[in-house]
Amino acid sequence: MTTTGGRKRGRPARSADRAPLTKESIAEAGLRIAGDEGFPQLTMRRLAAELDVTVRALYNVVADRQEVVDLTAARMVENLPDHDYDARDWRRSVRRMYREARAAYRAFPRATLVSLDETITPTEVPERRILSPNGSSPSWSTSDSPSTTRSPSAVSSSSRSSASSC
Repeated sequence: MTTTGGRKRGRPARSADRAPLTKESIAEAGLRIAGDEGFPQLTMRRLAAELDVTVRALYNVVADRQEVVDLTAARMVENLPDHDYDARDWRRSVRRMYREARAAYRAFPRATLVSLDETITPTEVPERRILSPNGSSPSWSTSDSPSTTRSPSAVSSSSRSSASSC
């Protein structure tokens, strides 16, 4: 670093009490803003003020506002609870899933309007959201026997054949 008139040039010293700016911290702050005020209020200036950084500091971590919106929407989905479905007592499982998801969405009420306010960049659904907890493919079984699993296409084709016979 060079000095000019008693002042050092270059990057300012990093504060010891401030955590480094990461995509995760930006997504968390974005979710707080979107949850309280809605996605239209999630601007780079508003986000920088929330994180107590400059707007330029945000652009050192993310490319643009769209990336912030995508990170925020992904964080909102990550906050949804994982569910363990019981096929024998599916009604109770669906009720429990509904209550838990509703509680998660109510934590950020305005953020749930994301589909009305924003366009989200398509991304892959995390495997853990599709696969069962043990990492295997989900079972479409209607009985207790693991040998009688049905694929989604088999379920829909059998539904169509029974509907056409009516």
